[in-house]
Amino acid sequence: ECAELMGEIHQNAGVGKLTSVYRKYSISKYDCVAKLMNPLLQ
Repeated sequence: ECAELMGEIHQNAGVGKLTSVYRKYSISKYDCVAKLMNPLLQ
């Protein structure tokens, strides 16, 4: 249950008004870690 909730949060991280952290970690300087696929969602 908790893992599913965390997966849902990760999936929706780039959507909405509060996306500054997602955008920061989506650049190559941070190896685009925000764009990595969550294994729970596959």
